[in-house]
Amino acid sequence: MEYNLGKSLNKVRKEKLLSLRDLSEKMKLDENGHVYLSAIECGRILPDIETLKNILNSLDSINRLEEFTEELKHSKINNQYDDKIEYKEETYFKTLKKRKALL
Repeated sequence: MEYNLGKSLNKVRKEKLLSLRDLSEKMKLDENGHVYLSAIECGRILPDIETLKNILNSLDSINRLEEFTEELKHSKINNQYDDKIEYKEETYFKTLKKRKALL
């Protein structure tokens, strides 16, 4: 079984229709918190258990802590960097469009 904590967190965040900035604000991170969360989702860094708890609390998914802790134990850091991919900041418009579609 392949473990990918960042991909799993990304899926839950998108299911909740939150942008990285939205999640960062809910977690009360600084103005660049979305960059830190992006690095976690991309697998560039792995969070400590307290950060994982904070993320899951902010996603209203703390009940899945055991599942995500197991993923954290088995996940590996992705140190590969593709310089052909440009960083594109997730926009609120994309998230708002999804939210409006559900209303």
